[in-house]
Amino acid sequence: LDRAHGSRESFLKWRFTFASAGTPWDITGMSAISLNEAGLVTAHIDHWDSGSLFYARLPVLGAAIRFVSKRLSHS
Repeated sequence: LDRAHGSRESFLKWRFTFASAGTPWDITGMSAISLNEAGLVTAHIDHWDSGSLFYARLPVLGAAIRFVSKRLSHS
């Protein structure tokens, strides 16, 4: 979706879409990629909100996560 580059690091914004058991999923995240002097990848770390974009949508675990999230937002 987008990118930013520095001398030794690049950042990529991405979207992962798929369907599982007829349910559509759309997950947006960011990857941080570090390079060494030779231009080879030394680290690749993905960042995405697994709580609200994945776990909260699971049947049993999702209900518990939504409950805790709602309680925390009212504190």
